Amino acid sequence: MANDVNNGRPVVRYAHENAPLYGAGISQGVFVGLRDDGGQWMTSFTRAELEIEIVGPTRDYVASIQQELLSKVSTRVRELQGPAYNDPDSRIRTQVVPLTLAIDHVSASGSQLVIAVASMLAAAMIVGSWGAVRLDALLRGRSARRERKMERTVLMPERTS
Repeated sequence: MANDVNNGRPVVRYAHENAPLYGAGISQGVFVGLRDDGGQWMTSFTRAELEIEIVGPTRDYVASIQQELLSKVSTRVRELQGPAYNDPDSRIRTQVVPLTLAIDHVSASGSQLVIAVASMLAAAMIVGSWGAVRLDALLRGRSARRERKMERTVLMPERTS
């Protein structure tokens, strides 16, 4: 079911089930998966719960994708059950937990942005300083080789026949 909602793509697994999608460095994307309570060597699906996680640039974008995926899940559940869906005693019902519809806005605070910019500037200064030292050493080496070559030329004039 998760693969169907995920447009046939396999479900991506992270080392930790609670790892947020934005924490994986994704700024726009969708994760549809089935909670796996297993470990490294086996999978264990103890609950029939689809987990949908959406990351996007705006709240409206996330809300629209959320509604689209929820309707896609409901439609797919109906399709998979076929005629059994019409019998209330035998059908599998879908239920959306209201708390899970919450949309959180995650962004860096002002102080975090200042620290990030300062860190980038410090890294740029370190790399720039290292590059300047290496360039200076390279140019001094060439200059020294040129001077030695000139000294040899002056000490040993070319013979003319």
